[in-house]
Amino acid sequence: MKQWTKHNLVAGSIALSLLLGGGVLSAVAAEKTEPSSVSANPAEPMSKAAEPDKANRGEKKVPGHYLFQNAGEILGMKPEEVKAGLASGKSLVDLAEAKGISKETLIAHFIAKADARIDEAVQAGRLTAEKAAELKQKRGERIRQAVEHKGLPEPPRKHHGKRGTFLSHEQLAKALGISKADLTKDLKAGKSLADIAKAKGMSEEQLIGKLKEELTPALKKLVERKPHIREEKKAK
Repeated sequence: MKQWTKHNLVAGSIALSLLLGGGVLSAVAAEKTEPSSVSANPAEPMSKAAEPDKANRGEKKVPGHYLFQNAGEILGMKPEEVKAGLASGKSLVDLAEAKGISKETLIAHFIAKADARIDEAVQAGRLTAEKAAELKQKRGERIRQAVEHKGLPEPPRKHHGKRGTFLSHEQLAKALGISKADLTKDLKAGKSLADIAKAKGMSEEQLIGKLKEELTPALKKLVERKPHIREEKKAK
């Protein structure tokens, strides 16, 4: 189950967008019972639902694979060659200029790729038109940052809920005063937590307060936890 951090909930104005490593913009997609993501970042795939079955293609999910592949198309390079170029400390702009391709042409290539993925998600019903428009408004700057970045892209950070610093869908639903099923339904419809709260007569500030209450016990345990120090065995 996907979970939400306090940082994403509060600092993100209670939006459904999650900021993953590398500036990935995510939107809610209606797949099964949990939302999935559509990325406007050239280094990331759309979502598990939008990708062909990797098992059938014999491919492994490698950080930056889509970036190397898409860049290789316009640069006339193999994905591994693009990866090697970035690993040497160069940016995609550096690689493009060495091939006589301008930065703007490179950016336009990635924008076209991103828009195609977004449009495909809308047509498949995994993304609302409103959320698609929002992604398209932001994708230009994200892509510009990606092509100007020197070195390999950083892999997305993985958040683990073992330490209890995350809110589950059950906790979110409880804070909103609705069932988990209704929460999932609203998220799939493209609504933000703030939208759902407003429909329940609750302000953003009130929702944040409730979410803080849910987080307090876990945060208390976190700040009071003492590190476990292993004592080295004395040599006999």
